[in-house]
Amino acid sequence: MEIETAGLTYLGEGKHRRTYVHPDDETLVIKVIKTDRSKNLDEFRNCRLINRSGMGHWIAQAIELLDGGNVLVMERVVPLTRPPDEIPKFFRDTRVSNWGLLNGRPVCHDYTDIHEISQDMMTPVWKP
Repeated sequence: MEIETAGLTYLGEGKHRRTYVHPDDETLVIKVIKTDRSKNLDEFRNCRLINRSGMGHWIAQAIELLDGGNVLVMERVVPLTRPPDEIPKFFRDTRVSNWGLLNGRPVCHDYTDIHEISQDMMTPVWKP
């Protein structure tokens, strides 16, 4: 199903999703599926799991799934000036582009693929 995105402010895209500013709230984004709806479903589920672990302060919150998972509403971040020195070990993908600032603190905004959630921290090898 094609989601209507005309008139939305485009922010960027990855392999599976395009991201736009939410039309009713500039503090949010919508991630619209291009190829694989499971990415939005995984991110929404992972958000709930990470929050239950007490590590929710490390992620931009996934707020709502719409249109059967084809659209994910999430908190909007601004670009990082410098990636954090330590991050939770459960983050598999350490691309700097998956991180941003939310209320002045670093958070991951693309966490579809994670390891087992724990409180353990690591010094990441950041990828461009």
